[in-house]
Amino acid sequence: MASFTFMFPLGVAIGASARAGNLIGAGDLVGLRLACRTALAMGGGIMALAALAMIVFQETLPRLYVDDAQVVALAVALLPIAGAFQIFDGIQVVG
Repeated sequence: MASFTFMFPLGVAIGASARAGNLIGAGDLVGLRLACRTALAMGGGIMALAALAMIVFQETLPRLYVDDAQVVALAVALLPIAGAFQIFDGIQVVG
């Protein structure tokens, strides 16, 4: 699940790098700062939503994949930890 949600800010990062390159080429430093801040906020925001989903639906999400009660219990214990690093992971991939 953490790898799946990572793909969203990765897409933002790829788009942001193209945008940053265009703005550097145009010599628009003010636009570059705005684009970078926006991309970082988008990466963190997307992952904040993913973290919230992992915490709120920590019992529902594992049941989409498995029926084994022990595996679900382990996933319930680990999903809040995965949710906690989601925000930082989203910001770092965009950065």
